[in-house]
Amino acid sequence: MQFKRLLIFCSLLLGAASAGKAQDWMGFHSSNYAGVNGIQFQPASIADSRYKFQMNLIGVSAYASNNYYKIPNGDFTSFDFSTDRFISSTKNNDKGVFASTDVHAPLSFMLTLSPKHAIALTARGRAVVNVEGISADVANFIDRIEDEGDFVIDENETYDFSDFYVQSQAWVEYGLTYSRVVFDKETSFLKAGATVKLLSGQGSGYMFFNDVKYSGLADNRVDVARISVESGISDNLSVSKGVDDYEFDAFGNTGLGLDLGAVYEHRPNIEKYRYDMDGETGLLRRDRNKYKYKIGFSLLDLGGIKYDKSNDSGNIEGDASGLDVNDLDGDLDEILDSLFVYTTGGSYKMSLPTRMAGEFDYHVAKGFYVNFTGQLALKKGTGDTEKSAYVSGIALTPRIESKNFGLALPISYDKYSNLASGFSLRLGSLVVGSRDGISNFLLGKDVSSADVHVALRFGLTYNKKKDKDNDGVSNKRDVCKRVPGVWAFKGCPDRDGDGVEDKEDACADVPGKVDFRGCPDGDNDGVEDAKDSCPEVPGVAAFNGCPDTDGDGVRDEEDACPELAGSPERKGCPDSDGDGLYDNEDNCPQVAGSPDNQGCPFSDMDGDNVIDRDDKCPELAGVPENGGCPYSDIDGDGVIDVEDECPSTPGLATNKGCPELEEEEKEVLDAAFDNLEFKTGSAVIATSSYTSLVELANLLKKKPEWKLKIEGHTDNTGRRTTNLRISEQRAKAVADFLAAQGIDEERFQVSGFGPDQPVADNSTAEGRQKNRRVVMTVLFE
Repeated sequence: MQFKRLLIFCSLLLGAASAGKAQDWMGFHSSNYAGVNGIQFQPASIADSRYKFQMNLIGVSAYASNNYYKIPNGDFTSFDFSTDRFISSTKNNDKGVFASTDVHAPLSFMLTLSPKHAIALTARGRAVVNVEGISADVANFIDRIEDEGDFVIDENETYDFSDFYVQSQAWVEYGLTYSRVVFDKETSFLKAGATVKLLSGQGSGYMFFNDVKYSGLADNRVDVARISVESGISDNLSVSKGVDDYEFDAFGNTGLGLDLGAVYEHRPNIEKYRYDMDGETGLLRRDRNKYKYKIGFSLLDLGGIKYDKSNDSGNIEGDASGLDVNDLDGDLDEILDSLFVYTTGGSYKMSLPTRMAGEFDYHVAKGFYVNFTGQLALKKGTGDTEKSAYVSGIALTPRIESKNFGLALPISYDKYSNLASGFSLRLGSLVVGSRDGISNFLLGKDVSSADVHVALRFGLTYNKKKDKDNDGVSNKRDVCKRVPGVWAFKGCPDRDGDGVEDKEDACADVPGKVDFRGCPDGDNDGVEDAKDSCPEVPGVAAFNGCPDTDGDGVRDEEDACPELAGSPERKGCPDSDGDGLYDNEDNCPQVAGSPDNQGCPFSDMDGDNVIDRDDKCPELAGVPENGGCPYSDIDGDGVIDVEDECPSTPGLATNKGCPELEEEEKEVLDAAFDNLEFKTGSAVIATSSYTSLVELANLLKKKPEWKLKIEGHTDNTGRRTTNLRISEQRAKAVADFLAAQGIDEERFQVSGFGPDQPVADNSTAEGRQKNRRVVMTVLFE
């Protein structure tokens, strides 16, 4: 029963293949103008396409081949396909039949979104039939059935059908393709794409003869040594229905599929495809193929469709001996059911005809290419029973192509059709071709395969903007279409390139300025050359373009001081300071001076009428009798103020006019310094330092004329900014403590020097200890 169902389904697929579409559009799939039809072989192809938009109105192709029977000399004068019309090839275990069909539904389209991105939506109907493992026994059995029309029994003859299988599937797929440019590095270019497909299974079936052997005995008896057959038919097919009763279901058994692909292009001459147009520079010709060669790889038809198995299909297991065929009643299915274990029901997943494909496309010359394509069919193992598969093969295809014309002549090889030659012709929107049309019909080859593809398409290609006068301004925007011009003037000419349109340019052949209607001003002085008495030297309009460098109203050639503004009465020379010397003779032209000093005054910084060169105290007013120095001694300590470091406080000459501290006062200061400690890492004074600081405060109260300089220092450990901050904080902490004891804050000078003034070596612990200090010094007025 299952055998009969499988035959029904295979006939359905083969009938579709006779008017359908083959798998690869041999000779056309690698064209740069394949558009949406190229996606099935390379999903990345639509990125950086020659099409803005392209739609498939209808596309059909069919392919069928075998390596068992051939039609002699391609004689198709009769449609009588009985087996006596065929030539039997040598029968071995590597014989089979393959057929496929693929229909592109109307309105499948691709759309370029940007220079880097493209998408496509497609709908396809597809079918594949595989028959493999036609061994010599299977071939002989088929021949005998055809010749004798009955079950074959030869005494002492054994027939082995093991590893013979038939697999078929028909489905519809709805695809969404996205393709993009991955990188564009001038001479290296890579794009990639993927197609996600929603699958709708229309029907499938398989029958795999794992182990089927029988031997003929005397008296029309047979021994069946072993039978093990796996089979399945999808439950949407019925034995009671024939091919004519089959109904299409747009969303039958569902599944998911995936195509992946990438293309690398080598573009050594990329610069010759660049152009400038309508004010834009470095544009790439999107209507031209830029590669010297490209390499493509794709992994196609990943996925599968799950089917529920019909209850009258399943697996057969068992054996039998001494069967008398004359005692067997019913048809073959009924006989098998009565003799062996028959298991039905369940489900199975029919894989898509997965394949890997690669191509190398070489751009020989303008419009001429040579393409090498290889296809490796996967899912071909005998252990994979629930499958559909393509046929591995290679093809070498020279082709010529342009926007509206393409001709490819593929030479291909696979194990069924062997060596075949064909063509693919593209005329505008029409594509027609056959992978074996030349070898089958023109060369008289014995026919073992037949292929045809036909498509009607519509597309909008990229075109370089027309520029009749080749001036970089497209015809659409060019106001002066017949005369080369510039973009700034919408294609109208500017021969001298000065930014003034020729029709407005009074000096059209000499670059000039807009302000002078295109006439030149060579020295850029605002006086056009035709009116400039000094055309090579910048000047002023008042002197017809001749210079007046100092702007004093006297032209340079008449100015005795051309770089110094003067008066016409003095031939253009000034006396700015009025000291009787013209500025060009005066070393100090802005300050009145003495002619004896070349116009400069003698310096007297302290204003004591003793010029600085004679003044012993040039910064301190004095008296001439004292060489310009004063005799002042404000504090009356016998040390004149200029030599007194404490001019307001009586002191000792031996101490530069400053008083010397008494021994008890020194002890108070030393105690405060020696006992001063802070809490570790902070500016908080340790309580152990309070007593000596209080004594210092009491001393300051007794000496109200004293001021105290408090300086904080650190070692060089840590960051300088941190040390500066803590040194100042510690000095300020001492001042604050003393202020809290009643000492006016105005009497303190507080500063922090951080690590900048060490008194010992910071490389030793002892030295760093000495450098961490607060120094207090008494100040006198």
